[in-house]
Amino acid sequence: MSTTATPVTPELEAYLRPLFWPEDALLQELARDIAARGPQIQVSAEEGRLLALLVTLSGAGRVLEVGTLFGYSGVWMARALAPGGHLDTIEFTPLHASAAGEWFERAGLGSRVSVHEGAALEVLPRLSGPYDLATTRCGWSGPVG
Repeated sequence: MSTTATPVTPELEAYLRPLFWPEDALLQELARDIAARGPQIQVSAEEGRLLALLVTLSGAGRVLEVGTLFGYSGVWMARALAPGGHLDTIEFTPLHASAAGEWFERAGLGSRVSVHEGAALEVLPRLSGPYDLATTRCGWSGPVG
């Protein structure tokens, strides 16, 4: 058994991506929208698939996401929710919160996702937990805090 990792070359990544981390047409269109309107700080398809896997394996019915951006990671997670599950996602920037809401609707997830606009530390006390899983990809200073 080796103690070193196998490097992921660009060729290996190109081979593995469609097998294990496929983006459907909606996610591809969403990624193009993010590229056009920016900033491009969303998770990768690999990370989105990992988040979906974590939601699935944990059986999470209630998920909290701090930092929505345009909703790319939220789409991955909401699709993986347990039956009857719900995603609460918090976004500080009004433009991003509005765009995310539109993308969740387009993905057919509008009834399973609530986008909360505002600073996380102001929004969090208004939400009713508990949550089965929580994620954050933003700092706890500036607009969050």
